[in-house]
Amino acid sequence: MRKGDLQQRQEAETHKLFLNTIEDLNSYGDEILPKVLEKICSFFSFGCAFVYESDHLGELHLKEHYTTYKNLSLYKNFKLPHTLTPGEIDFLYRSTVIFFREKGGSTLEKKLSSLFDAGALLLTPITGTDPAVIGFVGMVDRRGEVHLSEDEISMNRILFAEISSRVKMRFYRQRLMHSETSFRSIMDNTGIDIYVKDFYTDELLYANALVKKRFGIAYDTHGMTCFQAFYGEEAEKCRHCPKENLLDENLNPADSYTFDYKSPDGDWFKMVSAAFRWVDGRMAQVVSSIDITKSKRNEEIIENMAYIDSVTGIPNRRKLQKDVDVFLSGFSEKQKAALMFIDLDGFKSVNDNLGHAAGDKLLVDVAFFLQYDSIARGKAYRYGGDEFLLFFTGDDLDLNEIAKQLLNGFRRGWRIDGSIVKITASIGIARYPEDAADYQSLIDKADMAMYKAKAFGKGKASFIMD
Repeated sequence: MRKGDLQQRQEAETHKLFLNTIEDLNSYGDEILPKVLEKICSFFSFGCAFVYESDHLGELHLKEHYTTYKNLSLYKNFKLPHTLTPGEIDFLYRSTVIFFREKGGSTLEKKLSSLFDAGALLLTPITGTDPAVIGFVGMVDRRGEVHLSEDEISMNRILFAEISSRVKMRFYRQRLMHSETSFRSIMDNTGIDIYVKDFYTDELLYANALVKKRFGIAYDTHGMTCFQAFYGEEAEKCRHCPKENLLDENLNPADSYTFDYKSPDGDWFKMVSAAFRWVDGRMAQVVSSIDITKSKRNEEIIENMAYIDSVTGIPNRRKLQKDVDVFLSGFSEKQKAALMFIDLDGFKSVNDNLGHAAGDKLLVDVAFFLQYDSIARGKAYRYGGDEFLLFFTGDDLDLNEIAKQLLNGFRRGWRIDGSIVKITASIGIARYPEDAADYQSLIDKADMAMYKAKAFGKGKASFIMD
């Protein structure tokens, strides 16, 4: 066969190999790679071919290979920085193909010969979008007697480029899957309920595992609104949704919005919501919440402690001011109220004669009487010392009758440490809105009325204006 005919035949066979390789890769995908490596290896008379691919930590793993050798000497995994210098790695990153056929040569060739146990090596680095080598496609022959022409090297460069593109796609697909898995793992283990919905239609786009567990979602929620997915198909839109606070005047996402929400079953949640653009460009709303029921209960306990008198166990003057302020904030002209200021007559003599412990016991008994065993039930507060306050609301208060019953109640004997103690009380009465229009004025007027009652003699009641 003439030399020209032989060259044409070789070119035709090389072209056929190229077309078959492309067809195989397009038809069968990654699983055909070992067969493709075998064909290329056999065609160019190499003993071994391989594909290495990096993981997310930068370690290269032997993913596919073909070998004619009984004992495969390729590393199953390795890290380039453990073998090559940064400068050598940079050289590989900028190279499209490396070919040598005898051990020796440059320092890099010696290192690559040792790394791949190669006499002859044809190597194409696979590079990522960031400046890093993410894999290799290559062929090795231990003999070091392989001869490749420039055209054959160019053809291999093209073939390896096709394989590299597949490997690169697989690498980024794996990285994406790893990122998605990591994202889901993070979202599912934050201890926070998180879900995303379409801003305008309320379609549920994403819910983490905690949301699904909380609402018992074990079904496909595709096409469902968030409130249907959480509360059933007949559920209506949530009234506490803060949509109106999430967009600015130009209908662009504003700052996140935070509020405390109490569910119908009494649990409390710290809610954080924000608008943002979803992956497909639509306006979406992310909602996150964390159960703060325990914290709220602790706050209530602390608040109750702040509003409870430590000696008597009934509400204190701070609680009185809060209750009066709440009443005044919702006041209408039809509403009436009154404050009774009670001072115990003769309390000092109990302390002096029986001791402070007995005095405290008397305060506890008086508080119990006022709060639980009198006409003032549930309306008593300890103001301080031997002073108590009663706060009444209503349109038909008979304050004279109330004061009369209270004074009669105080005339009974009080058993303290085996002794019967006799005391009376002086009561001053201030009315709202006739006598005063705010909390402090009510206190002052009731206090003045109480001293007015004392001036009439112990065990009396008096209005500020009779």
